[in-house]
Amino acid sequence: GSAPRHVVLSINHLAADQWSFGIIQQDLWSMVDLCSRDLAASYKTPRLFPVDLAGYQRSDRGRARLERSLDHWRRALTEFPESLFPDGPYPESHPRFCEALFESTILMRAIETLSNRLRITSPAVVTAGISLLLAHRVGLSRCGLLIEVGNRFDRTLQEMVTTLVQHGPVVV
Repeated sequence: GSAPRHVVLSINHLAADQWSFGIIQQDLWSMVDLCSRDLAASYKTPRLFPVDLAGYQRSDRGRARLERSLDHWRRALTEFPESLFPDGPYPESHPRFCEALFESTILMRAIETLSNRLRITSPAVVTAGISLLLAHRVGLSRCGLLIEVGNRFDRTLQEMVTTLVQHGPVVV
């Protein structure tokens, strides 16, 4: 009886999203550390589980929050354009794809300022900017996107191993 040297995990993406894998890895390293010091029995996870989230969602407060979320998505879908390319088909252009490289300290500061002000990531700010450029290119004032959203704004959700990713319609 020697101790295991390797651990292999097989986790379906329906059970845990990518964010969760970092949590799982952190927990495994904590357990390995405690086991190496014969303190395994003292390990206690501070985390909530999906069943805890389900209980919250069934509570009055949770139902109210879900209703606000549904109202948001209903409005987003109402505002969503029927087509991103309303006057297509378009003639093929050359080059077919364009590449842009921004090397601007001012632009980077503006992106950082907007992301901090709006409490979103810098890539979300860049995506919104590119979306507006795309809309302008096809003659629209707004652009509809279906983006992947990770609902981990609440600190307790940041520590939960589960799937909290969804696709959300966004109009920019």
